[in-house]
Formats: sequence, C-alpha cells, structure tokens
Amino acid sequence: MTRLRAPVLGLALGLAAALGAPSSGHAAEPPSCEAEADCGRLLGRVRVAGERESVVGARVVVMPAAPRPHEPGPPLWTRGATTDADGRFVIDALPAGPVRVVVLHEGYERLEAEATVVSAANVSIELYVAADSAHEYRTVVHARPSVQAGEARSTVLSREEVQTMPGSQGDALRALQNLPGVARPPGGLGLLVLRGAPPWQSLTMLGEHPLPRAFHALPLAAVVQSESLDGLELQPSNASARYGPLSGGVVQLQPHRPRSDAVHGHGELDITGANASVEGPVGNGSYMVAARRGWIDAVLQGAARVTNVGYILPGLWDYQAWLVLPVVGDGELELRALGAGDRVRNGHYDPIEHELVEAFEFRSQFHRFDLVGRWSLGRTKLMLSPTLRIEQDHATVTDFIGVWRRAVSPGWRAELDTRLAPRARLVVGTDGTVSPFRARVHEGAIFAQGELLSESIRRSRGLEAVGAAYAIVHLGRDRWRISPGVRAQGFMFGDERLSALDPRVGARFALGDRTTLDLGLGRYSQPAITQVGLTGDLVNDLVDQVAPTAVLPPALVSSFEPRVPANARAVGLRVITATQASASVEVELTRQLDVRVGAFVRDFYDPRGANIPVPGGSTIIGGAPATGLDYGGELLLRRRITRRLYGWVAYTIMRSVREGLDGPLPGDFDQRHNLVALASYRLPRGWRIGGRFRVTSGNPYPPVVGVAENQLGPSVASDPIYGVDNSERFPPFHQLDLRIDKVWLRPQSKITAYLDVLNVYNRQNVEAWIYQVDFRGRIAGLGLPILPVLGVRIDY
Repeated sequence: MTRLRAPVLGLALGLAAALGAPSSGHAAEPPSCEAEADCGRLLGRVRVAGERESVVGARVVVMPAAPRPHEPGPPLWTRGATTDADGRFVIDALPAGPVRVVVLHEGYERLEAEATVVSAANVSIELYVAADSAHEYRTVVHARPSVQAGEARSTVLSREEVQTMPGSQGDALRALQNLPGVARPPGGLGLLVLRGAPPWQSLTMLGEHPLPRAFHALPLAAVVQSESLDGLELQPSNASARYGPLSGGVVQLQPHRPRSDAVHGHGELDITGANASVEGPVGNGSYMVAARRGWIDAVLQGAARVTNVGYILPGLWDYQAWLVLPVVGDGELELRALGAGDRVRNGHYDPIEHELVEAFEFRSQFHRFDLVGRWSLGRTKLMLSPTLRIEQDHATVTDFIGVWRRAVSPGWRAELDTRLAPRARLVVGTDGTVSPFRARVHEGAIFAQGELLSESIRRSRGLEAVGAAYAIVHLGRDRWRISPGVRAQGFMFGDERLSALDPRVGARFALGDRTTLDLGLGRYSQPAITQVGLTGDLVNDLVDQVAPTAVLPPALVSSFEPRVPANARAVGLRVITATQASASVEVELTRQLDVRVGAFVRDFYDPRGANIPVPGGSTIIGGAPATGLDYGGELLLRRRITRRLYGWVAYTIMRSVREGLDGPLPGDFDQRHNLVALASYRLPRGWRIGGRFRVTSGNPYPPVVGVAENQLGPSVASDPIYGVDNSERFPPFHQLDLRIDKVWLRPQSKITAYLDVLNVYNRQNVEAWIYQVDFRGRIAGLGLPILPVLGVRIDY
C-alpha cells in the first residue's frame, strides 16, 4: 500500500502546484536570477484549436521542463498568469532554459507544451486548446430567444444543431421541418406550412425585415445560407403585434454576429453546390461575407445531353454581407446586404432537329440593403432601420408569351422600448414597405418564313404599399407576464385602399418551479391581390417529357411552381383575416430534458370566394372556399444540446378544414399526423452520428372518378372527371435518414467530412399518381430513392 500511495500523493501535489497553490516543502516561485540579463520573458496567446478564437480567463502555468525521475511530486517551482480579453498572457522573470507550459480552463482539454526561455529576450508562443465535449456548443442561444417576455412560446434552434441535423443538409429552414406544427412537404423539398397555413401566409424575417421569399425556386434551399445565421426561431402562430402583415406564423432568422478576434472563414463542397464565407475585424467593428452557387443545373444539363431526354434545370445563387460598427455613445450600427437569384429552364428533345429545345424559362432575383442602428438611452432603447429591396422576375414560354416585372421597394422599421415602471415596459413601433413596380406582358408573337406577323405588348405601372403602427405593453412579475398589444395596418394597390386593426395578447405563467403555461390570442391580417401569373407547370411537364401521361400530385405542390405576376390584369385588392389561439404547458423534467404539450386553433376568412368588382361594371365570380378552420395539438420532448447528445421527439395532430360547395372538406395542407424522432450523438475521435425517423399521413388530392371521351376528327381525346375535392389521400409516408460526421482538428483549421443519407431503407413513398393517356390506369409516382449526399467542409 505504501508503494501505491506515494505516486497518488505526488500527483495530487503536482495538480495543486499546477493550479498555483504552493505546497509545503517546495518553492512556488522560480529561483531568482543572479543578474537581470539571465532572466527571460514568455509571451503568448491561447486560442481554440480549429477556430482560432481567443480563450479568455485561461490559467497558464510555467514549470521546469521535466520532473526528476527519482523525485515524484510537484515541480520545484511554478509561475503563472491568466489570459486577457484577447487570449494573451505575459510571464516575467523566468530562468533561461527549457520549460513546460500548461494551459487549464474549464470547458477545454488540458494542454501541455514545451518552450525554451532565452536570457534577456522575449519568447513568443502560440497555444491551441481543444474544446472538450462540454464546451463544443458554446453558441447555444436557448436561454436568450429574440421574442419579448410574455409573448407566445417559440422554439429556438442553434447554428450547431442546424449544421449537424440528419436529413437537412445543413439548411436552416429545412431544419424547421422537424419541429411540431410544421408539415412535411412532398418530395423532400423546402416549404414552410405552419399549422395548416399556406406558405405565402406566413412570414420569414431576417433581422428587422421580411424576406420576399424563404426558399429558392423549386425550393431546393433557403435563400440565406446557415453560415450567415446565429440561430432561428419558430412561432407557428400567435406572433406579437410587431410582426405583420401575415395570417399564419413567423420564422425569425437571427443574423450572425461576425467575430472580431481574427480572420475566420469556411469553404464547403458537395454534389449540390459550393459555399464559402469569411469574417473578421475591420477598424473597431467586424464584417462577414458569404456566397453560394448551386450547380444542379449543370449536372442535369450534362446528363440531358447524353440521354437526349427532356430536362428541368434549376440554378441558384445567393450572397450575404454583414458589417457591425460601434457608434458615438452606447450605440451600434449594422449594415447588411443580401441577395438571391434563380434560373429554372424546362425543355424537351426535338427528334427532327436532334437537339434540346428550351420551352420555358423562369428568372428571378432580389437584392436587399439594410441599415440598423441601436442606441441605449437610460431606460429607453431605440432602433431605427431603413431598408431597400430591388426585385426582378421574368418568365417566358418560347414563341408564345413572356412576362416581366421589376419593383424597387424602400421600407422601414422604427421601434422604441422604454421602461415605464419596475414591472411595466412599453414598446411602440412602425414598419412598412412602398413598392412601385413596372410590368410588361409580351404575347402572341407569330412568325412565318422568318417574318413577324403579329404580337401584343402591354405595359403597366403601379404602386403597392403596406404600412403599420404597433404598440405592446409588457406587464408582470417573476411568476407571470402578460403582453397586450395592437397592430394597425393600411394596404394600398393602385387606387384601392383597405385597412385592418389587429388586437393581440400573449401571457406566460409559472405554475411551479419547473412548469410554465403560455397562452396566446389575436387577430391577424394580410393583403392579397387577384391577378394572373405565368407558370411553367413544371410538375406535370417533368413526367410528360418521359411519357404522354397526366400527373395528379398533392394540391399543395402548386406552391412549388415559380410564378411571375402579370399585374396588368390585377384586380381586387382584398384582406385575408385569421383569428388565432394557442396554449401550451412546458415542464422541465431534468436539467437537459423538457416536454411541451400544446393546442392551437386558426379560424380564417378569405374574401376571394366572393364576387370581385372589375372597373367598367362587370364582376369576376369567385369560386374558391372563403372560410376555413385549422386546429390540433402538439408534443415536443426535447433533449437540449449539451455535452454529447441532443435530439427530440415531435408529434403534431392536426385538421385543416375548408368550406366548399360540397360542405366541409380537407384543406390542401391537411396533414393529420406528423411524427419526427431525431437524435445526434458525439463519439470519440471527432466522430458524430445521428438519425431522423419521420412518419406522416398522406396529403389529400381530388380523385379521378371517370373519363369523358370527345371525338376530335379522327382521334379521341380523354378528359378526366374529378370527384369531390381532396376527398382521397396518398398512402402514409415514412422514411429514415442518417448522418455521419468526422472532424479532423488542426491548430488553425478544422476539416469536416459528412455523409447525409436520405431514405436509408429505400422506402417507395408515393408522392403523386401518374395516369395513362386515357385515364383508365395509373401507377405511383415515387419520391426520392435512397440518396447519399457526401460533402466536405473546411473552417479556419
């Protein structure tokens, strides 16, 4: 026993010495130098390995290079320092010769390095410490959601969760599809259906202003890449009065705050495209620039040239640039520039000319420029943010019609947040957008022997505008919060003007030390315009190019179609209204595990079902349902992102009912059951593995119940006879996705390789019905087969 105790005692004493605590019988300070010229100085900096962020408050201890083999126990002497805000340290009066340097900090692995002190000289050293499993996720934002206290409960995802989530390919908005209240879109494409509301009725905010669209055309990816975000927040209903116009839910994207300690960046490459970013200090502030180019169009075009079959080519690009600068006083200024563009081409193979002929082309792009100023004035906070958005859309059906539209839209948001009393805060603000536009429709171009016989060009100008003022009062104590608010809105299109007044309230009550009740109730309004739009009917054409068939997809697939509005034919400004109510109870089961159970209801009215007057005395007879009800319940059992494991089980039960000519019918976005089980686990040696299993009800569709045959000369045309709208459903959907990551950590960089495998067991999920030309038989149009996505990412 005596022989075992000595090494253990020596180890304990050594640890005490390394932490700077002197032990009896040993000197805690190095021996004094005989002359000042015999001493040296050690200067250094401690950073995070792979990311080069400064480590603040680390303890750096210097001791003799190696203990004497015959003397177990603490070192003969130690000397230490603590790193400053830049991760730097200085240790003076060290004897010349080899030394051992130890770095200790909670959340990082212990680091030992060797150095040689030179007499009468400064010796510099760079030290890189690796984050341990407890410190891997240091940018988690669960404790600081962007919503005000007392507003409806939201769900927050951090950047790390988005980047490593199975089945989402690192896309922030795709990651939201794994949360309660969000429906699964067909085909695995990007689409946000929040608690039964169509995608265009919900709002996606980046910072202080809404995005014109959340996803690229044929939604393959979000228009803002995840690297430009610090996190995102989902409020599927009952958003506060500061958000509008909308009648659905809100997604709040939180712009990334660029790092200022050094230049950082990343580059990523996979089969769908490439993206890169760089960020760092500039003056007293910081900047970030990110860009992405998708190349699915190039891959498919190469395949089309080989196979000589029709094609649909979706191409995309986007960029983001942030600049953060301090201003005079306790203020801050942010400048943001972002943009996105799409080009979708659809064509067929011409057997006579032996070439690929382009039949339809869609092009769209937008650029947005924001200026955000924030100041703290005692008990008052002020935010001012002007913005400018430039949009241009163009669609062409070859030799038939072309539609072009351009809008330049200045906008604003101003907000004042002041404390009225110890338990009362008042938030007042205003926001809006003014959008003058120009549109052109070119149709009926007919050529004969190279000469233009006829054409028609119609040009139009117009003005769309939305403006609002809102006020919210936050009242409460530690155990309860209540936030009544109101939003007054005005809408304009041409000479038409409408308005809406939307009262809303949110409340939060602590039912115990670990139980919270959230309630929300409010009215929501948004404008809509009845107008003609040009679309390529890409879903049907995709199959028609392979065989002369008819495709019957879910009704919600129409949301995928890129569309350019032809405002020259726009009539009937209207306001869609919805009354929303929600309630949820959240219980913290353990420090990392909580459960939330809730219910919601959304009752809306759309006057598109009524007769719409047209200038000149005539009317357009509406035929679509005007009212509807969405209601259901949600469950979220979540393991918050910590040391090695994160994940959740999310379940939504919902009904979406629309009033039609045949009585109550399922809505286009009626997805009765949606279950997602997701987990990701960090393994040793830089490995991570995760999985996602999802089961959902089939989406509704109108069935074909008969065929009408018409004699057209020598041929017979078959036309389908449809049954009751949305009276049948596609089979249930289920799928397993897996993701494996491997990280190689270097002192100044981090290399990540990942394999994201969709539909691991190759489930043959039915996403559409494909009918024969006479509609007397059909086959299943299957979704994605097993699809491995391999990529590599480098961070520095």
